[in-house]
Amino acid sequence: MADDIETVRDDLAFMRALADTPDRANKAMGQAFLAAGIIYGIQGLVQWASAIGAITLTGWGYLGFVIGCSVAFLVVLGVIIWKNRGHKSNSAVRRAYEAAFQGAGLANVCIVIVFIVANIRTGDGGVWYFYTPFIYAIQGVAWYLAFRMRKRAWLGLVALGWYAGAVALGLTAHSPTYVLVIALSLILLLAGPGLVMMRVADKQSETAD
Repeated sequence: MADDIETVRDDLAFMRALADTPDRANKAMGQAFLAAGIIYGIQGLVQWASAIGAITLTGWGYLGFVIGCSVAFLVVLGVIIWKNRGHKSNSAVRRAYEAAFQGAGLANVCIVIVFIVANIRTGDGGVWYFYTPFIYAIQGVAWYLAFRMRKRAWLGLVALGWYAGAVALGLTAHSPTYVLVIALSLILLLAGPGLVMMRVADKQSETAD
């Protein structure tokens, strides 16, 4: 019995050591979140400014700006992936919550298909206003799982932020405020956590050294 308890303690200590080990893949995820939050947050702010008439952005200019933001993010993401090629998460916990975010991405694809079909059948483009709240709720689930696995209070706050964002988007649909909510939430709930993840990874690396 004593041997079994000691074995369990050793296993728990080993798992904790894995979870607290500096993880380059974790920093790369933070970099990707930071880039996405800043780029798409700025895109949302510009679109909101255009919607309220603060700036004029129509036609090809609008399309070019949106495409440019996507291209910029893909370039940054490509650089991040290239610089971190061959590096994988060394923690079972981190691999688990990375899988949660990957699952959220797959769910996103399924929801996109559903909304495309709904748009085609009804001819109502307004259904897309309710696509984003679904995505926010799914992001909330992913961050909540990360919170439960990592036991970090800030992860729980991020999860609550995504849930609150989903509700706010539902309440502001069909108004310029809808776009503003998206812009601010991407900066706060994507870029913000990305920056925290990068700093935590750097701090862990310094401690390990």
